[in-house]
Amino acid sequence: MDQIQSLRYLLLLSLLFVQDVTNFSCDFADETIPVKQPDGRTVCVCDRSRGYIGGAEYACSYIACPVDMIPDDYAICHCKEEFYLKHSQCTAKTVCNLDDIIVHNGSAFDDRKCLQKDTQVSIRAPPLVMIEDIQPTSFLIKTFRSQNETGQYNVTLTVDTLTGEYHRVVTENLGEAIMSVSIHVTTLEANTSYRLSVTTSNAVSTSYPAIILLQTQEPVPARAAPAVTIMDINQTTCTLEVTPDSAMDSGNISLRFRNLTDDKEGSLKTEIDKGKETTVLSVKGLVANTTYQFTVRTGDIAGLSDARQVMVHTKADNDMVKQPPANTDNLFIKVIPPIVSVFIVLLIAAYLIKRRFSDKPSEEINVVEEGKPEVDAEEATNLGMNELQTLNLVAEALTENCSKGDNADETAEKETLIKSANDGAKTDGRGLAICHPEDT
Repeated sequence: MDQIQSLRYLLLLSLLFVQDVTNFSCDFADETIPVKQPDGRTVCVCDRSRGYIGGAEYACSYIACPVDMIPDDYAICHCKEEFYLKHSQCTAKTVCNLDDIIVHNGSAFDDRKCLQKDTQVSIRAPPLVMIEDIQPTSFLIKTFRSQNETGQYNVTLTVDTLTGEYHRVVTENLGEAIMSVSIHVTTLEANTSYRLSVTTSNAVSTSYPAIILLQTQEPVPARAAPAVTIMDINQTTCTLEVTPDSAMDSGNISLRFRNLTDDKEGSLKTEIDKGKETTVLSVKGLVANTTYQFTVRTGDIAGLSDARQVMVHTKADNDMVKQPPANTDNLFIKVIPPIVSVFIVLLIAAYLIKRRFSDKPSEEINVVEEGKPEVDAEEATNLGMNELQTLNLVAEALTENCSKGDNADETAEKETLIKSANDGAKTDGRGLAICHPEDT
């Protein structure tokens, strides 16, 4: 009986409220509607159901939202109360029967869940999730297994923008022996708000969702590519000088090189000393006479710079400068001067020998048995005056040598000279130059 009286009292109050509002009229009837306030007053507010928002009835703004959506105070369209966002569209929520139990009334992003009366269920709590890395266009989310759950089940991540223009569903499997699973979501918009819904499910039921609102970071300003100068190139090494962008005072340098012959790659990474404008890198283990493509980037907490690419061709093996053996300086100083001295002596001796024998006439000399030189006049005419003078001088020299023998060595030398002269005379048929040892 008390319940019936309470219902009658509430009905009477609602009729009075409707009547009060109905009799109240708004000046901007197309944009505003009368709304009863808690203090009993009735005021005109912008009609959101028709797309009008604003803080005063005379300054309503119209927001064109899709069907089944209404705008909020920030001019963002959301699904109406009995709808939820599914695949970028507003879908009507499930209507439970009178005998059903409403397990979850739903929200703007998920459906209402109904359960028949007397049904045995195991209610699963939302999973534990953690956001590990938020970037301008990506984030990493990690989902953990609950302590009271065992077995294998799936993890479902739903990503939506608050405007409903973006929708993505990612599913990962959480094995029996795995305690957590990570999902990396990419290709997002920078400085944009997203709604994340994470649920776990098995063959029996699905957990309540863990809801997270996430905003991606501001876009990172592009770093200019570093300046790269080739300082030295050898057969197997290359030295470079890298100058980062002036806005970077700390961080690291990442260098990758690729052999254009066999497409083998290598890498080198070094830290940038704070406050140092340039950094020298030495790349080792290269192949001689080979072309390489170097790609150099600098990076810090804000991200990587643009890439700088340079081409490097190592020297061939025959270009290598031969280094003297170790501990040979003293030997070099000791050996070279004597060799040079001997060479100079040999040159002087060769010059003297050549000069001595260059005065010997090309024609044979006739010497009379008494040791006096004699030259035929007709022959002198044929030879010419220069040749005649030369022959006379040689004849006199031979006569003098024959007349001045002092010892056995000189005698043997004279005999050798005479034999040479006689042999030459025999060869040419011009007569013998006779000089006997007994003439001395």
